[in-house]
Amino acid sequence: MSMPEKEELPFFNPETDETLSKDERVEMYEAWVEYRENLRTGTKPDK
Repeated sequence: MSMPEKEELPFFNPETDETLSKDERVEMYEAWVEYRENLRTGTKPDK
């Protein structure tokens, strides 16, 4: 079952509900990937 985008959902109101932009979603997913990789390998990020 595919899920529609938030803007297509009947209970979503863009006037009052906040969403992430596509760039923000990409950034968040990349951070999750890095976080999961750090958990998997037991290493800390090189910062």
